[in-house]
Amino acid sequence: MTMTPQDFLKINIFSIGLILFYATVLIFMLFWLLSGFRILTYKSAAILLLGYVTFLAFGLLNSIFQFIQIPPDTVVYGAIIIDPPKFVMYSLGVKTYATINFFPFLLCLRYPIVFVTFSIFYYFLGMLLIWRGYSRLILYAGKRVSPTFLYLYMILAMAYPMAIITIPTLLRESLMVLSLGISFNLFTMIFCKIKLGLIRNILLVIALLILLGVRPVMGICFVLSAWLSVSFFGKGKKVNMGKVLRLLVAGSLLLVCLMFVVQKLYTITFSLQWLNLFRNSYIPIHGDEGYGYNMDWENPIHIVINFVILFMQYLLSPVPFLFPAAVSFRKFLAWVDVFFIVILLLIIFFKKDLPYKKMLLFFIFINLVIPSVFETHVTGAFRHRMNGIVLLMPMAAYALSRFFIKSKTEP
Repeated sequence: MTMTPQDFLKINIFSIGLILFYATVLIFMLFWLLSGFRILTYKSAAILLLGYVTFLAFGLLNSIFQFIQIPPDTVVYGAIIIDPPKFVMYSLGVKTYATINFFPFLLCLRYPIVFVTFSIFYYFLGMLLIWRGYSRLILYAGKRVSPTFLYLYMILAMAYPMAIITIPTLLRESLMVLSLGISFNLFTMIFCKIKLGLIRNILLVIALLILLGVRPVMGICFVLSAWLSVSFFGKGKKVNMGKVLRLLVAGSLLLVCLMFVVQKLYTITFSLQWLNLFRNSYIPIHGDEGYGYNMDWENPIHIVINFVILFMQYLLSPVPFLFPAAVSFRKFLAWVDVFFIVILLLIIFFKKDLPYKKMLLFFIFINLVIPSVFETHVTGAFRHRMNGIVLLMPMAAYALSRFFIKSKTEP
């Protein structure tokens, strides 16, 4: 008998006991991290606790009442938690995910629903590390980091619609956010000219390998964006034509090396012809929820237009640029998510003096534009763009914090 995603998320008294135990331990681990960052206050602890409990309640209630469709991939991850050796049957991304989570999977005692507690922990841990990284940039720019900034950021992290939907599941997004958080935090140390030391360098390599394994394109994007950001936006860096040419040559070599790694792992050779075949191959799989088929990759003007439209479709799905409007009407929560993104962007664009605003927007753009070319499904766009959206939140939170602080100090 074929098992459904719902079959892997059944709850009983024993699994509830495990969930409560692990959730308690993991919440206190997050409190310990707040204490280590010297930002543990009653407010920060309360917001973090509320966020964790909200995500956990959503995941558990959805597994019972199924008011949001449970992702089909749940079958794969649930089967691995029940029978760990099964991970060798799947793709590199699934294998990496299962290997990293080997011990958490064992701790679930063959109850997949229990892993939701670890998934939520990964998300909030990754988000706190992203906050830590941006706080370092703020201080490096000679500005002050206020508690209000932290509180608003944590509220945004808790209110992010797509996170509420995807994090309390068995999917890979939580591990992606965690590895992104580690990598971004260490990147800001490099940017601020702080020596990492042996342990942090090893941690950076591990985090990047996880990103490459779980989402290869995202790993490539992070390396490119981090390198280009340090080269163009670091203190004392002056841009001239000679430097641009050197960066283009070096960047091309780096991209070729990274693509070589992907080719060896996935046995593909990237070209516009391959991209066209790749996108068209998903026509029978995705149906009307797929997009970007039969695009003209021969005409240079159309190639530029294709890249622009694919990026906009990726960033603003379910706005129907490349698929029928009828599809978008079935995506209510996705519309909530895109409104959330637009609000973040408006806050950032209207606040002029954000520390390293241009650098971070460039960083985020690189992390979104390349994956957008490979995305073919409207729901996939909601999930996969998280690696860029979570990096918008600290800038938006800092902009809001400056508004609130200014408002309070004015007569």
